[in-house]
Amino acid sequence: MTCRIFFSSVAFSLLMTAALSGQNTETSPDFSHETVRLFDSQSKPEEILAHALSPNGRLLAISVGSGNLAIVDLDEMKLKARYGSMKFSAVAFANDSNHLVGIGGFTGIKRIDIQNGTWSKVDGSPWISVSSEPSTSYLDLDFKESNGKLIVSVLGPTLTDGDIRIGDELVAYNRGLKPVRRDDSRGWASALGKSRRDLFLKLRGRANTWMQLRFERKNQAEPIEVCLKRHARTKASPLPTTEGGVAFVEIGRAFAFFSGDSATECSAVMLRDLLVNGTGAVSPNGMLFGWVSKVQGSREFCAEVYELKDGQVIASGILDSNSPQSVRFSPNSKFLMVGTRDSVEAFDIKSGSWRDKIALVGPGEADDGRIVKRKIPLGMGGLPGLRTSYSEKVYSKTASLSDFDVSSQGVMAIGSEAGELSLLYMRNKQWQRRELGERILKSKAQLVRFSPTGHRLVAYAGGNLHIFSIGQKFLSPN
Repeated sequence: MTCRIFFSSVAFSLLMTAALSGQNTETSPDFSHETVRLFDSQSKPEEILAHALSPNGRLLAISVGSGNLAIVDLDEMKLKARYGSMKFSAVAFANDSNHLVGIGGFTGIKRIDIQNGTWSKVDGSPWISVSSEPSTSYLDLDFKESNGKLIVSVLGPTLTDGDIRIGDELVAYNRGLKPVRRDDSRGWASALGKSRRDLFLKLRGRANTWMQLRFERKNQAEPIEVCLKRHARTKASPLPTTEGGVAFVEIGRAFAFFSGDSATECSAVMLRDLLVNGTGAVSPNGMLFGWVSKVQGSREFCAEVYELKDGQVIASGILDSNSPQSVRFSPNSKFLMVGTRDSVEAFDIKSGSWRDKIALVGPGEADDGRIVKRKIPLGMGGLPGLRTSYSEKVYSKTASLSDFDVSSQGVMAIGSEAGELSLLYMRNKQWQRRELGERILKSKAQLVRFSPTGHRLVAYAGGNLHIFSIGQKFLSPN
């Protein structure tokens, strides 16, 4: 990255030096690079919706906006499999690294057997947590969307009285929210035209309160009205122990966390002070969740750290910058790392305070960017002269961070808006920087991630996945 780097880094040096201590010498090749084209379309580069790295560090899964899912073998540096109609908002590998769980609002929950190339649908809904505190209540039924209608598709074990049947159409609902069961003619709302997700968001409420639902059934003239209880939720499975084994999806102002092993919800978090439009990450030890976003009713950005075992906030701090781009945890899960457009800052979870930061440019040098229009070939079998255009925000300062990551060895990789990629690491108590070259990425790095073992680095830019194998000698100072 052709930029100046400023260090006010006593505490930050201690953090990264501790991460480097006790690590084995890298035995992979000194440096190698391979480019993999994930999708055939030559139009606007695909937007990444979700990604996951397998616990063994070999596989990378990427889900994009067009509904395609790609599995990449990082050891062989090539595309392993590609699936259509797999639009997931979150993905997670099982601990065996051979199975992948994908979660999407319309796609539902699917489990993919990577070795056999097969997949199966998992019963249940990622939106089935319906309370204002999603870890405490749930409804024992689910719906599928069909031609603008909501049709009952799953009935749980508590719905055995026969009042509701699979295939019934939901036409209206009454949130109720009463602690005792009673019919209430007030507050009915139509369910027609609502999505499955919107419905569950409307039906949120505390455990052990009641609601009313109205159904229509084929060959029956009169509608069916039933009262349903919001049940107290128990944990579906133990918390995962690796980040590769957990995925999270947004539900209103809350997040539900799913295990890659069981494909069931294992925890939930309700945002306390922050908006959902932000960026977050799960800690390497699988115990913490960090979220950075604007404070409700304020222009300030704040970091909050939650314990996944109970969904409670354990630390929070106002961010000095107003441009958070990406969030990661330190390798020891003790610091929440926040990448802004011109710096990387470390939040000490134990003390609840911000430590010294790495500034990628001097004070006030980062610009606000400008919108440019680009024209690219339409592709997809069209005539050679056909082109399409799209707008993109670009920055004149090459130091503008787009994404970053920290490896298990404490090495930091930083991708820029200008398409550059560089590594920062500690040697002999001094920061060292190595460029991977602007000619490699050529455009903004949408994704920058190390494999769990730290011996592979991937960067997604311009529709291409760049895979780097980086040895210890490459990181040694000259």
